[in-house]
Amino acid sequence: MTETKKCVECGGEAHPIKIVDRGNQNIHFDLIYTMADSKRSIFKGYKKEGVVAAEFCENCGRIALRAVPQK
Repeated sequence: MTETKKCVECGGEAHPIKIVDRGNQNIHFDLIYTMADSKRSIFKGYKKEGVVAAEFCENCGRIALRAVPQK
């Protein structure tokens, strides 16, 4: 069973979803986030601070994103 949250737009039930980036050759990547002042490394890319989680409201269609910090 998945945990539902309240939609920030309409107050309806918002269900967890996964947003996936389809890169080159249809390779799938989870969305991550980094700090705005992070510098990109040639070999490692940006420093991963955490992942992006999302919920979808079936009532109004809103997708809400939130940060889940890396432990």
